[in-house]
Amino acid sequence: MATLFRSAHSRPVWLAVLLLAAVGLYLADARLHLLEGLRGGLMTLLEPIQRVAAFPGQVWMDTRDALRTREALDLENQQLKAEKKLLQAQMQTFWSVEQENKRLRAALNAVTPLDVDVMLAQVLRSAAATNNPTILINRGTRDGVYVGQAALLGTGVLGQVVHAGTNSAEVLPLTDEQHAIPVRVARSGQRGIVRGTGVLNEVSVHHLPKQADVAVGDVLLTSGLGGRFPEGFPVASITHISSEQSGAFADIRARPMAEISDVRDVVLVWMREPNATPTELPPPPAFNKLAPLELPPPEPSVKSEKNPTHAQ
Repeated sequence: MATLFRSAHSRPVWLAVLLLAAVGLYLADARLHLLEGLRGGLMTLLEPIQRVAAFPGQVWMDTRDALRTREALDLENQQLKAEKKLLQAQMQTFWSVEQENKRLRAALNAVTPLDVDVMLAQVLRSAAATNNPTILINRGTRDGVYVGQAALLGTGVLGQVVHAGTNSAEVLPLTDEQHAIPVRVARSGQRGIVRGTGVLNEVSVHHLPKQADVAVGDVLLTSGLGGRFPEGFPVASITHISSEQSGAFADIRARPMAEISDVRDVVLVWMREPNATPTELPPPPAFNKLAPLELPPPEPSVKSEKNPTHAQ
């Protein structure tokens, strides 16, 4: 019993000694930095234990990142493709500006240009996949789509909207026989009309005289006549010129700049005045069929052919 009481009375003394030792070690480390070497040695000894303890969590994080990498890359790829198509459509107008600067056409400099707003739409049904000549997209009147609206691809004009529902719309490609669009030759400024031939990769060019300044390889741009398409967007590239047919006009064939055989995304265009904000889009026109085309004035001393019944 005496040993037990002696042991119980000695506990406060040991506690006080330990407290003093702890305070001394703290002061030695905080003020004199005498324990830095000891701390470094302990960290070196504990490093393998810390790695083992952290290994399960690291394995879980690596596995989760590996499973999510493919999905994240696919999503990022889709976003980049959509942004690329929009930028390509917006950059097309620079081709027209470059050609106008080279030719220094003062008359065109006096014309007030139009700005455009664009929207990307996905293709639900392509014309090449079915017997239907139109292309079905996933945008409709709820998105502001209207009949007669211009539709583009990243490389050139695709066509225009011919039917618009609430959540979808149908686009008639420019290669269809019922489609026509006013154009001008980028190099010389000659004006004409591009009509579809019913062939997927070919259109015909009308109202260009045999003596017109036009050559194989010339690019045809939208002229802006008719108010459907903004001026200066690539339409087709001339591939064939023949003067053997009778009459005053040459037989000219061209290849569309847009790859109509493989359409996945369509860029819809709204035209607005330069001082209008992007939200001030023009109201949908109230018509259910394509409006008649305003034909360009005929060349002097050249007889005009019969105007097409539909033009876009």
